[in-house]
Amino acid sequence: MPSDHDLAAFKNVDTTLVNKGPKGDKGDPGIPGGGGSAEQFVAGENISSPRAVMVSAGVLRHFDPTNESSYFKLVGVSATAGLTGTAINVVPEGLLESPGSFVQDAVYWSGANGVLTTSVPTSGIAVKIGVAESADVLVVDISQPMVLI
Repeated sequence: MPSDHDLAAFKNVDTTLVNKGPKGDKGDPGIPGGGGSAEQFVAGENISSPRAVMVSAGVLRHFDPTNESSYFKLVGVSATAGLTGTAINVVPEGLLESPGSFVQDAVYWSGANGVLTTSVPTSGIAVKIGVAESADVLVVDISQPMVLI
């Protein structure tokens, strides 16, 4: 609970409205962000990119949101593509760059075979994968699976 002294400070606040002035000059560039970090997994099937992927039986596979046994195996989004047996880079969270793959500000969900889609799933489970920062960058922030009834 605020004290009388705290409330007194608010009684003397100037509430005069002012008109918005002209836009100022652009500021200096900020410190570069850390971006996302990729992990590597061995592909258990041919993997496309970018796709939601899971680890099953020790190898990387496309995520299947309609299969209950897949629900908690999702590890991230493939940053590289490759054939069975090759190393695949996966971004578990953070920034994923894939030129021209996204619609800015769109929310992406996992669809069949790990395809990233802006359509909210209507069956199986819904897993939000992230939000596109631009046409080239997805901010990967995977949600907990939501079972659709």
